[in-house]
Amino acid sequence: LMQMLVEYLLHVQQTLYSRGMELEHAAQVTSSQLLEQAHYAGALEARLKGAAPVPFPGSHAVEEPPPGASGPAQCHICFKLFSSADYLAAHYRRRHEAHFGQAMAQPEPEAA
Repeated sequence: LMQMLVEYLLHVQQTLYSRGMELEHAAQVTSSQLLEQAHYAGALEARLKGAAPVPFPGSHAVEEPPPGASGPAQCHICFKLFSSADYLAAHYRRRHEAHFGQAMAQPEPEAA
């Protein structure tokens, strides 16, 4: 009976340890996502105030995915998933134009 109790306690200890490691990893991922979202909110606030957008620390410029790319695609700014790179590119142009700079700006129609 004591041996079964010891085995059960060892099993519970192992299960709790592995679950703790999973939760710690999830907390780290969530923390990094929150930092990115906070920076994104700051960039939006700066844009609303008329200042130049602040680049993400340690990041490179966001590039539009190649047209016609197939498969699911994820936005690296707000982490939304899209069914194709074309939908992701349209999302970037609509929602995250500030991250693209002037290269992605829509051309204004010429006056005739």
